[in-house]
Amino acid sequence: MVRTFSDDEVRRLRLRSQLLDTGTATNVPDVLSRVCGLQAQDAGAATLGIRTRSSGVTAADVEAALFENRSVIRTWCMRGTLHLVATEDVPWLLSVFGPVFVARGRRRLSDLGFDDDASANAVETIHDAIDDHGPLTRAEIVESLQRAGFAFDARGQAPFHLILRAALQGLICKVAPVDGAEAYGLLSEWVGIQEFPERQASLRTLARRYLSAYQPASLADFASWSKLPMADVRAAWAAIEDDRAVVNDGADRIEMLAGDVPNQDEIQESSLRLLPRFDTYLLGYASREFAVSPAKESNIWPGGGMIQPTVIHDGRAIATWKLDRSKRQTEVVVVPFDECLADCHATLDAEVEDIGRFLDEDVGYRIEGS
Repeated sequence: MVRTFSDDEVRRLRLRSQLLDTGTATNVPDVLSRVCGLQAQDAGAATLGIRTRSSGVTAADVEAALFENRSVIRTWCMRGTLHLVATEDVPWLLSVFGPVFVARGRRRLSDLGFDDDASANAVETIHDAIDDHGPLTRAEIVESLQRAGFAFDARGQAPFHLILRAALQGLICKVAPVDGAEAYGLLSEWVGIQEFPERQASLRTLARRYLSAYQPASLADFASWSKLPMADVRAAWAAIEDDRAVVNDGADRIEMLAGDVPNQDEIQESSLRLLPRFDTYLLGYASREFAVSPAKESNIWPGGGMIQPTVIHDGRAIATWKLDRSKRQTEVVVVPFDECLADCHATLDAEVEDIGRFLDEDVGYRIEGS
């Protein structure tokens, strides 16, 4: 018999899958592995996303994981977008997403003056320059390409797209900054990754890991989150058919891993959480309506590809927020659009206190309009 959950229960289960109910993970790579990475074009936002999903972890721990013990990496994968991922997951993630987004980037590179041969030669030049000199900044990569005879606008988009291609091919990754500037090193040297698994096996891993991190979810949700070709999406989903259990059937059929389906009395209401900009809880599904009322959608998605930092209560967006560092004391500024925030002061106090602990600074808060 198909188990049926209410909309509120579905939200609570999704919060649990995303570690947003209690924040039980106790180290940085564990968070990232369990939620299948966090979107990280805004590195500070990704760092705050780890806070909401962990217990006792600090921003300093995130930096150490990135640049000292190298247990996590910031690179391009899902949706062709920068993500913070566990290092152990990089080989199978790149085996899935690398070929797809390299192919999708061909036209843009061609528009920028790099056909297939020129792109391949430029990527080889980037690899060899880093191999010869060690980690390089973007400016140093540009200089290496120009010395090799490539003609392009150094202030344009060509350097970014060539770096992106080299990273998607598993050749380079972001490493520790050099003189305060973002730098790139060889993936094989930075974390010792030399081999990548067979792609079909990686697709199966991806489907299972997505469902574990976002369940209950649907095939359409998986497609929206990954932005893979539908042939890949269907093949990956089919590969875990024996592991999936339908929990709500019908037009919006959603599923869970069979071993994770709870009894309804095990699903507890979740309290208020402060999600950072671009949080994956808001990016993991085909529909936004479960998390954000259509009437308030523009508060969270104002346009230009932005996703605002969001206050959620029991899985529903009730406010936006920001960190204001313009005064002596850093402040969390909350902009409510749901009256239920008035009933959440105790948990808001706790969240702000935890942000201060995480950042190791004194943080207060104010609610606009109160």
